[in-house]
Amino acid sequence: MEKYEATKTLTEKLVELNGRLIISDDIYKRKLLKEAKHAYVIGHSLDMFSDRDFLSLYYVTKTGDDETVKSKDIGEVVGKIAPPAANYVFLSEKRILNEYKALMTLTPYSIIGDKEEESIRKSFYKTYDSDVREAIASLGIKDFFDLYHAYLHNNEKFNQMFCNDFEKFRNEFLEFSQSRTYDSANETRLEQFDAKFKIEKLNRRLGELGVKFIFPTLKQASWIKKREIESLADMLKNHISPIDKDPLNKEFLRFVFEIPYEDQNLEMNKHMFKNFGNFLDQELIMLKEYSNGKHFKEYFGLLDAGKQKDVSRLVKNAEVQSQDINHFLWMMGSKDIRLDYLKLYKEDAEEFIEYFNERRSEEKKVILKDVMEYDFINDKVTEWLNEHEADLIREVGFDG
Repeated sequence: MEKYEATKTLTEKLVELNGRLIISDDIYKRKLLKEAKHAYVIGHSLDMFSDRDFLSLYYVTKTGDDETVKSKDIGEVVGKIAPPAANYVFLSEKRILNEYKALMTLTPYSIIGDKEEESIRKSFYKTYDSDVREAIASLGIKDFFDLYHAYLHNNEKFNQMFCNDFEKFRNEFLEFSQSRTYDSANETRLEQFDAKFKIEKLNRRLGELGVKFIFPTLKQASWIKKREIESLADMLKNHISPIDKDPLNKEFLRFVFEIPYEDQNLEMNKHMFKNFGNFLDQELIMLKEYSNGKHFKEYFGLLDAGKQKDVSRLVKNAEVQSQDINHFLWMMGSKDIRLDYLKLYKEDAEEFIEYFNERRSEEKKVILKDVMEYDFINDKVTEWLNEHEADLIREVGFDG
């Protein structure tokens, strides 16, 4: 597919999804064209006239016929006459023709720049549309199609790229190699590496990473030189992690937590959330999961204790509260989280008593007041309160 047709194919799809922009600022026009990777004028420039007040009513004469488009909304005018693939429409500066009429020229463009490429990656990550796929390939756009389908089906390609636990492997190997002792010939036993890593598996892992080093098998040798181990250690120290090799990998890593839940692979997300957390905004992900109530519980258990506390504090102040997750956090040890205490009072006396005990004095008074006014009596709670909080009950009753 020629680049002109490929550009139009993709911008037409983008217009369907996102609409088009009407640009009148000359500085912004120049910036768009300068930074564009593909930019074409499509169709014909059209003259647009405004009537008496120059603002509210527009007439556009179509090229090649006598029809006109008339509307008080410039967006409606452009929508009716711009080619479907015009994701940008440039307006010339208004020129006054006479006391009744002003003129602007409308020029439709099909433009693909960084913003459009990002939109293409995020919009067509799973489409098999042959025209879209051919257009993306023709323009050399790096997209998520192969990555997404590898991720979705958890295949070997994706495992090699994202799921090889490179950092963990590197640290484990370096720590083990540094603990080796060497004889007078500066050699150490190869069987020690086989016992720890298994030679065949170790060589396969190094091959996947592109590290040019092969351990001899136990049939080939019994010892390995210190300088060889140190050389491999240096290779691993300087090796670029698979996720760092291409910015697209990092972008995709964040992207999979944003796509619709039905398109996600939860098990893969959990693996990446746990092992590549330093590339993710985990707190933002958790706040979104808290609001949607989908995978919060699965991800929470993958966080370290410090991050769990941070997330608990964050969701405590969320605008919309999820009582189901709040209860989960309470059971996980976040005792400062707020629960639906009347629900506890009615359904679980022991949990209500535990929750009540964790509250400050002023909070206890509010809870007691609500319990006293509640149209349900939990005898077990009432008995416990009378035995342990008699003074507070009198104080609340007196205040009431």
